[in-house]
Amino acid sequence: MAGCPLAVAAAAGGMHYDTLNEWRKANREFSESVEKAEQRAQQLLLGRIRHASEQGMVITRKDGEIVEYPGAWQAAAWLLERRWPAQYARREHVDLTVSVEKVAERIAAQSGLDPAQVIAEAEAIVSGRR
Repeated sequence: MAGCPLAVAAAAGGMHYDTLNEWRKANREFSESVEKAEQRAQQLLLGRIRHASEQGMVITRKDGEIVEYPGAWQAAAWLLERRWPAQYARREHVDLTVSVEKVAERIAAQSGLDPAQVIAEAEAIVSGRR
């Protein structure tokens, strides 16, 4: 169950998540053990990604058939991205540009005002004069 959320790990061990957290708060050694287990899970998944990207994966099914998955590293990468997003999630950068003049023209047309008046009013609101 490498990389599963702590709530799932607690449930698998027959424990409520709140109990797990109480134990972690009350027992520093236990808390450190949980942290080390999470670090080992990250290392395991990173190792799988590295291995799969270099050599792919070969799995023997229950019926004895051997199946090769050359792109199997994506599953481990998906898990890393979602389990530890601060370290592994993709970071998208979005640039947003708004044309104040076009918005002001649209508002002015809807309300029967001059676009310059709408811009002046917006600037007054933003500056705190209104």
